Amino acid sequence: IKPLTVTYEIANAHAVSYPEAWPGTTVFYSPRTSAPTPADDDAWRRNLTTRYVDGKLTWTHVHSVNGSVFFSYFPMYGYERHLKLVADCAAAAVAAGPSLAEYRPRIASLGQTIQGRELECVSIGKGTTVAWIIHRQHPGETMAEFFAEGLLHRLLGVSPSSELDEPTRRVLQAYPLHIVPNM
Repeated sequence: IKPLTVTYEIANAHAVSYPEAWPGTTVFYSPRTSAPTPADDDAWRRNLTTRYVDGKLTWTHVHSVNGSVFFSYFPMYGYERHLKLVADCAAAAVAAGPSLAEYRPRIASLGQTIQGRELECVSIGKGTTVAWIIHRQHPGETMAEFFAEGLLHRLLGVSPSSELDEPTRRVLQAYPLHIVPNM
């Protein structure tokens, strides 16, 4: 089968509520022949041909096999991955060694969604200036939970070394942080 190059165009990309987000963005695609699931973390690739010009978002894709290709503004961050993130945070809080325990890591529920899912808040740190960091307030903001994952792993020492670095210690010393990974 001969590869087929197709240029896709979203002609009314300028009409979204925040068109300033388009410049510099990249469309993601999944080369899988079946629909990717949120658990398919490695199924997505950036399409580096993405351009936003004159209010139109365009990209070119080379189709090399018959079947479907799936495009997305950002890869999915599924509920299973969210639950794993919360479990990682809970495990880190329970197993907190002396370097982490002084910052009192804890997880609490702020309530439930319409679907009955918990709205978790991870709290850690001390100090006088309170900071709330809320992620993924809208369904399409999956990139925010990827950020929350990295932030929480760093703050809780969830890494191969399990050690808090000096900049992290300074933040935890100065601020009680309340982090909601998925609103």
